[in-house]
Amino acid sequence: MDYNPAIQLLKKSRFIGIAVYERGGGDEMGSALAIASILKKAGKTVSFLFSGVIEEKWKALFMAPNTLPMAEPQNNNEHIHDFIIAINSKESPVGEIKYEMKQNNELFIILSPQKTSIKKEHVKFIEDIPAYDCLISIGIESPEHFGKEFEENPLLFYEKPIINIDTSPRNEHFGEINLVDITKSSNAEITYELFDNLAGEKIGPLEATRILAGIIEKTDNFKNHKTTPRVLEIASFLMEAGADKESIIKILYKTRPLNLLQLWGRASIRSRFDAQTGILWTFLPKDDFEKTGTKTQDIHFVIEHMKEYFKSPKIHALLFENPRKNHVRAIIKSEPETIKEVAAKEPGEEKNGVLFLKNGFTSFPEAENYVDNILKRLET
Repeated sequence: MDYNPAIQLLKKSRFIGIAVYERGGGDEMGSALAIASILKKAGKTVSFLFSGVIEEKWKALFMAPNTLPMAEPQNNNEHIHDFIIAINSKESPVGEIKYEMKQNNELFIILSPQKTSIKKEHVKFIEDIPAYDCLISIGIESPEHFGKEFEENPLLFYEKPIINIDTSPRNEHFGEINLVDITKSSNAEITYELFDNLAGEKIGPLEATRILAGIIEKTDNFKNHKTTPRVLEIASFLMEAGADKESIIKILYKTRPLNLLQLWGRASIRSRFDAQTGILWTFLPKDDFEKTGTKTQDIHFVIEHMKEYFKSPKIHALLFENPRKNHVRAIIKSEPETIKEVAAKEPGEEKNGVLFLKNGFTSFPEAENYVDNILKRLET
């Protein structure tokens, strides 16, 4: 992969925005914060476009005062931006646009409806687009996954060159520069390679820890198929640079809050293994979340820790009842090739061998029957 176009763009850019996947974990956030730290050392001004929340377990290791400056409009006299009126033309179609200059120098812009009256809730105003020279996206498959920042400032993502960093096979290569490689272990590995090629920018202990966190998270502490000789070599370099591997391991594998263990215990009790199909079925009703004080986001913990106590199943199907929406959702975990095959036919969100099906169901039997039919089709 050619890193030189990205390096040249970063060298000539002064104001840089970093967009992070809103559900990003240690890999995405660690990579983003490492990039921000290295760029700041190089004299760049960096801010984040991130509508999610950093996982609690990572805050102590990743965060420091003023670590995550959020994007704010920048008054840059060198850039004059348009003021935009955006209208939902599907809900409020416009037939004609006119303007009139009144005697008091007020400009009236008149929107004449085509069929139905134009409603104010279908009109929004866009101004003060941050004056970035370029954007870096991390772990984002398509522009739709930029979150609320894309909704509020859509032109920002079309006017500025984007360096797109990702390992997902579903990435749409929307950037001017696409550092997308499905053979890499993690976004953190790509981040390391990028700055290893950027002469003069040394990786210190803080950046090394953040990058190593992403690699360890995605390789399951160098135990899964993503652990290549190059990954081990990079990890060695990062530890030589002062990466705090012990703290990373403690966060990922030793620090287990009681409520998460309680949720995992309930999930274990409600699990059954079908030896004929090789499918491990897990069921989590909404009462389990309410009684343990956990959230649906904590399902990741259940999925990851099932393999420590169950013989690794061919497929793990986890069905859970969303306490807020009162419907049942389905998650399928398997080998990447299997998940890609399912994702090609079923709407959902795929990430690192885990597929969140888009469909909601009214009951566990309905969800189980639907998922079972999907998995049976794989055999035909």
